[in-house]
Amino acid sequence: SSSRGELHKLASEILYAYSYSIATCDVITYTDICATNARLARTSDSNAAKAVAYAKYGVNLAFSGANARLNLLFKRFITLSVRYTKLGVAFAQQDVRPEVLASVQTSLGFCHYCAGELHEAEIVLLESEKTLRRCRDLHTSYCYHFLRHVYSVMGVPSRIIEAGLNELEVSKSSADTELMGWSYYGLTHGYALAGNSEQALQAADMCLEYLQGNDSNFCSVGFLEKGTALVQASRYSEAIEAFQQSHDWMKKRWFYFEIVMPVFPRMVEALLGSQWHTSNRLKGIDIRSARRFARRGKFFSLSFPNIRPHVWRSVGRLQFAVGKTNRARKCFERSIAEAEKLGARYDLARALYDSGVAFPDLASRKQQALELLQEIGAVMPDAELESTEK
Repeated sequence: SSSRGELHKLASEILYAYSYSIATCDVITYTDICATNARLARTSDSNAAKAVAYAKYGVNLAFSGANARLNLLFKRFITLSVRYTKLGVAFAQQDVRPEVLASVQTSLGFCHYCAGELHEAEIVLLESEKTLRRCRDLHTSYCYHFLRHVYSVMGVPSRIIEAGLNELEVSKSSADTELMGWSYYGLTHGYALAGNSEQALQAADMCLEYLQGNDSNFCSVGFLEKGTALVQASRYSEAIEAFQQSHDWMKKRWFYFEIVMPVFPRMVEALLGSQWHTSNRLKGIDIRSARRFARRGKFFSLSFPNIRPHVWRSVGRLQFAVGKTNRARKCFERSIAEAEKLGARYDLARALYDSGVAFPDLASRKQQALELLQEIGAVMPDAELESTEK
């Protein structure tokens, strides 16, 4: 019993200090350590060790999508990953170190994010940041990183960029190239949505320089965000290549995790291009690949709610392109409903605009979408606007 307790404390200390390093290199080992440590926590006499064990296990459930899959039969109950992480918070509240509690609360914020509970995630993360900003260490970087993910789904470029710059500042202070790479892919997304294509692509190149230098699993995210920046710059063929690289990294490393899931709807959007609604919409389009990525997007959206608005909008575009207009309309309406549920304002604007382009009786939505984009400080690709104004 004593040796098991010491083993558990050691495992928790490793997870507290090096969890991101393990996930960067070997997600299978990371998952195994989290699961084993959560089992050992039952007999531990250390509140801090229990807190970290349950918090990291909750994050793993959320990050991998097991969070949703294991919860499908229990929809009336609180999300599984949040339950475990709240248990970690309860133990952390019994520890004397405020930074331990703030770190575990950061994990709780990320679990809320993965469950599509963006408002709850933001509240918890901002509360953690008050303590962690004084520490300026690894866990401070985590807090800003998770906030950036929340704001990326919300779709507000100024907040994405602010969180990304804060994350970059902390990661530079420790000269941690992995965390610097994460900062730059967040900034890539923020600059891209804001219409600053040159800055976005520069950030993407910096991100990939660091992550490829580390041979990191997170290269898949770097290529994903580079593809996003290229789509926003209306460079669709280059975006397809970047998204394919992201998908290849995902398959090679078994990195089927929440933050890479947008590759599926974004690839569909890139494959269809800006002419998806025009009379020559199928010219030169790889419909077979678009259908394949659309199917996978719908499948993974069962586990990852944050991609649902974009998945259904991209499927709507695909259905319209192949002449199935009734199905397309239903997909756009579902995209709008999912975006409103999440509070994903950029996705909402894009779904409103697409439905207004596709269906004349909904044309008023185009102006509504443009006003929303202006309100949040975001833009659409120029090619999209040009194709719909003809």
